[in-house]
Amino acid sequence: VVVVVVVVVGVVVVVVVVGVSGSLLHWGSCPERGSAEPPRVAMSFACADPSYESPCLPSRHLPFPEPSLRLALAAAQILRYHHNLASVQLGWSGLLYEVFRQQAHHFPALFAAGIEKVHRSIVWSQLCADSSREA
Repeated sequence: VVVVVVVVVGVVVVVVVVGVSGSLLHWGSCPERGSAEPPRVAMSFACADPSYESPCLPSRHLPFPEPSLRLALAAAQILRYHHNLASVQLGWSGLLYEVFRQQAHHFPALFAAGIEKVHRSIVWSQLCADSSREA
């Protein structure tokens, strides 16, 4: 469920996301050093019928999940898209997974298993990278 409230204040547009599904991810990037280009920021909104894509959180938690569930969902999504984020590659995956794991019982089993699989993959990649540096 995604509810977006758009407020125009003078020439400033304020967008507030009230409720989100697991398909929302926000990221940004910096231009090359010395470039005159501004940083790139993108935001994606995705909605799907439950018959097409199962929601990441059961409907009993919507439209306003507890903050701990929102944090767990954000951690899971960061892990899911780890290839876009250097912070995950730099060792944050353990902390992110622990934040998710503490709330995993609230999520569908298939979603939780997918996040666990991604985490194992990240850990394996990091172990392989560490062992190749030592050699």
